[in-house]
This record gives sequence, structure tokens and C-alpha cells, in this order.
Amino acid sequence: MVRLLRAAFEIVHRMLSHRELLGAENIPASGGCLLVINHMSLVDAPLIFTLVKRPRVAAFVAAEYRRSLFLRWLLNHTGVIWVRRGKADRTALKAALKALSEGVMLGVAPEGTRSRNGSLQPAKTGIAFLATNANVPIVPAVVINTDRAFAELRRLRRPVLKLRIGPPFKLPPLRPGQRSEQLQIHTEEIMLRLAALLPYRHRGVYSKHPRLAEFLEGDGEAGLPR
Repeated sequence: MVRLLRAAFEIVHRMLSHRELLGAENIPASGGCLLVINHMSLVDAPLIFTLVKRPRVAAFVAAEYRRSLFLRWLLNHTGVIWVRRGKADRTALKAALKALSEGVMLGVAPEGTRSRNGSLQPAKTGIAFLATNANVPIVPAVVINTDRAFAELRRLRRPVLKLRIGPPFKLPPLRPGQRSEQLQIHTEEIMLRLAALLPYRHRGVYSKHPRLAEFLEGDGEAGLPR
């Protein structure tokens, strides 16, 4: 079923958009990992689904989408983990840890919802909590231009949609004491790695962070203000 859905999304994307995958060599071939992404549009998930060819993938999806019978049926066939937004969802956390231990690539949007203006919003520390508990690599990934996709289509233009993958990294384990502060620092590092992969206009609240320069590349698209 996953192959069929991926093929269907592939056909739609080829008809309606131009796609670019940058940094494909950074996608681990196997083993559990967290694909940490920004989230700007309904186009994001299908774009990632067609460009990341891992056989075992899953993603957190807000539980309210289960109200739609069609979406529930569709998403249940793509390996989703339903999560209640705004709450500590222990069931979702256990499911995520189990999936990661079984070698699944799990997609997570640390902001917790779509950005309304196309730029990064403050992230939830749950991503750092999950990463340190699972002890798996984090693969930073960003979608670019998906916030403009529908506007371009309305003008009868095929949007150029990009998925950029950065090098995997791991967070150090949490030390005893001051867990909240450590989780916040880890979360900021994750988001700064995303910001460094993005054009300036998408960096949002992290655009002027004092540590951003540590993660910016010296050349290439991410370093250019746009």
C-alpha cells in the first residue's frame, strides 16, 4: 500500500511541480533515526514521502485528522503515529520509541504545527526529549518554497519545491539535574541546524540567534539572504 501511495503522489508531483532533492547522501540507508523538518504547507508531507525512499518510514500526525474517515484510512496506511497536540502523549511517545528501535525513520515537525508565515516558529522541547531517550541520529531536513506552491499553481505555474537534507548528528545524553534547561538548549541546536539549511526568509525566530553562525555553511544556498 505504501508503494502504491508513493507512486500516486509521485505522478501528481511530476505533473504539477518541479522537485529538487539536495543532500540525499545524508539520508541513512538503514537504522532508526529522526527526520526533523520544518512545516509550512500541506504539500510538505507528500513531497518528503516521494523524495525520501526509505522502505520503513513513519511520522507524527495530529490526532484531530482522524475525524476525517478518508484521511484516517489513508494515513493509517502510511505508518503514522497519532499524537494529541498540546499534551504529554505517553502513548505516542511509546509508539515512537518502539518504531525507532525497530529501524524506522520517524518524521517530526518540532514546531508542532504549520507555520502561517513560512518561517520557523519556536519549537517544542519534546523533540529533544524524544531524541535523547531514543539515542538515535537526528537528520535535519527542510522544505523550501512549499509555502508558495498553491499561489504558483493558481498562476498556472509549476512551483519549484526543494527538500534539503543536512548531515545527521546525535545529542549528548541528559545530565542529572536542570533537565528543562538542557532540553531547551538541545531543542535550540536542532532548530538552528534547520535554520542554517534554510534561505533567510524562512529562518524566522532563529534568524538572529547568536549561535546561528556556528551552523551556517560558508557557501551554498543556505547562507544567502532571500
